[in-house]
Amino acid sequence: MTTGQEIWKFKAGNVIMSSPAIYDDVVYIGSSSGFLLGLFFSAGYLCAVDAKTGQEIWKFKTGDAVESSPAIYNGVTYFGSASGNLYAVDAKTGKEIWKFRTGAGVSSPSIADGAVYFGSTDRNFYAVH
Repeated sequence: MTTGQEIWKFKAGNVIMSSPAIYDDVVYIGSSSGFLLGLFFSAGYLCAVDAKTGQEIWKFKTGDAVESSPAIYNGVTYFGSASGNLYAVDAKTGKEIWKFRTGAGVSSPSIADGAVYFGSTDRNFYAVH
């Protein structure tokens, strides 16, 4: 039964714009930072957090904001960044497996039949594997 009572809280240190994905008792969330001395800058992270304790397991740094919600398939976490990259990161270790470059920001991906589908603000829709 849900009660609305807080179980834990994870201090990301950055703005969280993405929806979480959960796989093997780990919560994956994207984050981005904001303003410094009146200038906007972005540094993005995908964070892996223990679903039971709220403790950080690993953090993967990208070149820009991570507003994309992650998708996980076969132990690989896929997510996009405003830097124009779709990343494939090992879900257990947070190590980059590969990245695919577009011309602009990347939407939240979906996965079917071994392909990763996503849009980009470069006005293209992609399917990669």
